[in-house]
Order: sequence, then C-alpha cells, then structure tokens
Amino acid sequence: MSTLDKISVLEMADFMEELTTLVEQEGEVSSEHLSLDMHSLPDCLRDAISHFLLALEKRKQRTARPREEMARSIALQQLTLDIASLAPLQQVLHRVCETVRLLLQTDIGYIALYNEKKQTITIRASSGSSPNLIGVEQRLGQGIGGRVVLTKRPHSFTDYPHETRRDPNVEAAIDYEGIISAIAVPLLLGADVIGVLYAAMRTHREFTEEEIDFLASLASLASVAIRNAQLYDQSQRLIRVHQQLSEAALQKEAVESVIRSLSLLLSCETWFLDASGHILHRNHPHARLNPEVISAIVRQAKNGIHTLSEQNSIVNCFFMEQSNFHIMCSSIVSNHVLVGILATVRPADEEYDEIDRIAIERATTLLALAISTKEIKRINTFYLRTALLHQLLFQGEQEAVLGERAKHLGINLWKPCHLIVSMCMTDSLPPSQQEIVNRVLNSVQLTLDVSRFPLSTVDNTCLVAAIANQETLMKGAEEIHALIKASLPQAKVFTVISDPCSKPSDYRHEFSKCKNALSWHERLGHQEPIVWAKSFGLAGLLLDVSNLDAIRAFCVETLRPLTLAEHRQSGNLLETLKTFLENESELRATASSLHIHYNTLRYRLERIEQILQVRLSDAETRQKLRLALLLNDTFKFIQG
Repeated sequence: MSTLDKISVLEMADFMEELTTLVEQEGEVSSEHLSLDMHSLPDCLRDAISHFLLALEKRKQRTARPREEMARSIALQQLTLDIASLAPLQQVLHRVCETVRLLLQTDIGYIALYNEKKQTITIRASSGSSPNLIGVEQRLGQGIGGRVVLTKRPHSFTDYPHETRRDPNVEAAIDYEGIISAIAVPLLLGADVIGVLYAAMRTHREFTEEEIDFLASLASLASVAIRNAQLYDQSQRLIRVHQQLSEAALQKEAVESVIRSLSLLLSCETWFLDASGHILHRNHPHARLNPEVISAIVRQAKNGIHTLSEQNSIVNCFFMEQSNFHIMCSSIVSNHVLVGILATVRPADEEYDEIDRIAIERATTLLALAISTKEIKRINTFYLRTALLHQLLFQGEQEAVLGERAKHLGINLWKPCHLIVSMCMTDSLPPSQQEIVNRVLNSVQLTLDVSRFPLSTVDNTCLVAAIANQETLMKGAEEIHALIKASLPQAKVFTVISDPCSKPSDYRHEFSKCKNALSWHERLGHQEPIVWAKSFGLAGLLLDVSNLDAIRAFCVETLRPLTLAEHRQSGNLLETLKTFLENESELRATASSLHIHYNTLRYRLERIEQILQVRLSDAETRQKLRLALLLNDTFKFIQG
C-alpha cells in the first residue's frame, strides 16, 4: 500500500480544518504548528503544502508592512498634534518616548535635555524603564549622549557592556536597566542642540540606516514639540507668578504676603532687609546670610540707585555668588529712595532662570507699591491725628465733633491721657532758624510710635504728644526728650508732663498749664530736663512769668529778714511763721506742730513781729505773709 493510502480521509480532513483555522486567525502558520507529520506525506503533497505555507508567509509580510506604516503614520500624526497643541513639557517628553518604543519596536525610549550653562545632559523622561533612569546626568563630551551633543550626529552601539565609550557617571544606571544596544540622535532646533533622543534594547540588535534616519526625523518633530512645551510651561509659570503675587499684594499685610508667595513660587529662602541691612522678614528660621554678606548686599543695592536713575528704571536686580549658595537681590525703591532690599537664597547647585528673575522683579514692583501705599496711609493717618490734637489744643471745637473725629481714628478722648510737651528755647534765634527747628521736630514726630503716642503735633518749636499708659509716662517723656536732644544737640530743651486729660476740653487747659510751667522753669533757671506741670502749683498758673522780678522782690523784701544770720539764734523763724499761719494763728496747735514749748512759740512770734515790723493780729498782714510764703514754696526764692 502507498504512503497516501496510509493516511485516512478523516486525517486529511482534520489537517485541512486545522490549516484553515490558523489562516482565519491570522496566526503564525508553519509546519511545526501542524499536528500532521509532514514526513509521512508523499513528496508531491509535502512540496505543495510547503509552497502553500510559504505563500501565506509572503502574504503576511506584504499585509504587515502597510499596518506597520499605518501605525507609524498614526503615531507621527499624534506627535504632530502634540507639536501644535499646548501641553506641559513632561507630558510631551513622555509621549515622545512612547512613540519611539512603538515605531521602532524597542524596549526603552528615553530623552535627555541639554543644559548649556552647566554643560550637561540630564535624562528627563523615559518609557519602558525603571524610575532609576530619570535624573541621570552626563557631562558634555563623555559617553554616547555627550558625543551626540558635541558632534550633532547620531551614534549607535550594539554591545554596551563592551563599549569603549562608556561613561562612569551613567554606566551604573545603564547596566541596571540592562541596555545592550541603542541609537542616540540629537534633538536639533536649527543649529542648536536641545537634547538627545534614545531608542534602546535589552538584547543585541543591529539598527539599520533606515531606522536611524527615521529616528532622526522623529527627533526633528520632537524638538519642535519640546520647545513648544517649554514655552507653554514658561507661560504657565508666568501666569502663576502673576496671579499668586497679585493676590498676595491685595492681602491686608501685603509686604509679608508677597514675600511668602515669592518664596513658595521659587522654592527658596526669601529675605527682606531695610536700607540699613536690618532683617525685617525672612521665611526660613535658619539664617544663611552672615553680617558680611548682608553688608555687601546693602552696598550693592545703594550703588544701584544711581543706575536706576540713569536708566529711568524702577527695578534693579543683581546676582551674588557665595561659596555654597547663590543670592538674587533686588532693590526696592520708592520716590528714588531705597526703602528695602529683597534677597532670595538658593544652594549653589540650583540655578536661577529667566522666569525666576521675572518673578523677583514682579515681587519687587509690588513690594514698592505696597510700601508706598502703606506709607501713604500712615502719613494720612499721621496728619489726621496731628490735626485732631491741634484742634484740641488751639481751636476748641465742640466736644461731640472732636469725639467723633477721634472715634474714626480709634481714639477715645474720654479715656484719661497725659500730654508730654517738649519745648526748644529758641527766643534768641531768628525766625528762619526757628523754622529749621520746627522741621527737625516734625521729623522727630514722624518717628514716634502711634501705638504708644496716639496723638502728636508740632507748634512754635514745641512738640506735643499724648500718652495713655500711666505706667510708662515718665519713660515716654524721657524717650521724646532724648530724641529731640539727639536731633538738636545745641538747643536748650525742657519737657513737662501734664495732669490727666479726661475730656476734650482738658487738652487745651492742660497744654496751657504745661507751657506756663515751662516758662517758669526756664526763667527760674532750673536745670531739671523733665518736670511736671503741677510743679509750680496755683501760683505758677495765676501769676505771669514776665513779672518774675517783681515777684522775687516781693518775696525777698517780705521774708528775707527772717533768714539773716543774726536772727537764727531765735530759731527757725521762717518755718515758725509758716506753721503759725497754716494753723490759723492757733498758738497751742502751732506749738504742738513745731514740738516746742508754748512760751518758746510766743517768744519767736514776738521776734518775727519785731524783725518784720508788723502785727500778726492784723488780718491783712497775715494774708500778705501767706502769699509770700506760697510764692516762696513754689519758686524757692529764699531758703529757710
């Protein structure tokens, strides 16, 4: 029996059914996939089946190529859409890596971007690899990627473990991924290299010239997409910078809010200094700026003021590099005056880019505006408070009107408050120099803390301030007196403290008492820098200081004979007279107060009458003596 006879019709039917199923499923069809033993077939039938299987394979190859080209076309179309669309950089990089894997049928696709300033390329995205590959940095000219950037030409390798151009800085990451062969092509924008695009395999693979050319064409599209994405990221950062800083500038504490927002936007330490280098605000508790660095920053900021004036600019940014950190500074100028310095601090390995500079310049402009606005509000409030105190002291408007104005300034005129009046004695100076003194006093007034001195004004070489805290009354007077003396070292300055002002009308009355006390203090030649308005009592209030000579003469003429040396053996006659009159001429009460015998008192009174040639029983004489004693107690013309 022939071999064909040995194959049953049923076996042939099963064979044909199996072959048909494989063809319909478009699976791989070869003699190994068929259950029928080809060697058991006659030569003619075996050859026919082999020719049939070969024809199927050729047909599969012809149909697979259009599908592959269609897949490539779809992927390229998607990449073209990525170029035209607005998408974040990281998303575009990842899409390019996936496209490389899909179109070239590789295990890994990854991208490294070029940093021209640092002269390095850094892997920023990958597809098909572990996260360990991201962030790997390679120096220019070293390894495959470094050579691609320098030569701007594609490079490939098929056996990386034995590659002579291995870079020790990246070989650990490459070995970890198991990369054996790869293509690396430059990402070019015109003549500039912006990075390197890789297609890698974990097995040995010889890449054809067609595949290398295709990856280079793909890199051309990817370069445009990457640049567009970078511009998109920059625009998004700029929008975020503008929005967050603008929102911060609208907050109640605008200066602190802007500094805090800038620190978050730039992910760095932010310092705010005044024109003298004092730290007004910093967002990080650990100080990185030592006094020498701060002094250098202040010097450069002050030097930059002249540059701003010459260039008609409002922002002056400058860069300082220290051993372990970088500082970007900006001068904050208001009305051509340096009012502050903004300084951002980063580690030495973190660079500032153009968006960072724009953010700092934007923050500087907003800070200058916030400081100016704050200063304008402070000055307006200052003048309102000055006007209110001036009205209280000089104009005497209705209490209800003044109380309402004070209420809008957060001041209660019915809460006890003391006046501190400091006067520069400048009567001998010409009016022009007195005006200079007033300007200096205005400058001192501006430095007063309104939380402690809610009201203040300057009038006729006199600084008047109100203070509510009884406990710090003397300290406040000493502070104001010291400020004026420091500003006017050659001037003669006296300071007086009033009694409490418990209602609006008290201010005018107490101010008058203070000025009167200052006049008496100066005319009497007293040297105490700070006195109380009540120091001169009723006499100082009722009597005109211009009559001082007449008042002194009256006291001396009336009382001096009692203090002469030849009369002292009779006892302290001045004290005896004073006690006698205070006790309403009652002898026993007077003797008891003086701790002397009744007869001794009578002897002393007789001596007083003899010396002064008066009669103490006369009511008019006693009144004259009381007035003389009152004036002497107040002005100390005669020492007993």
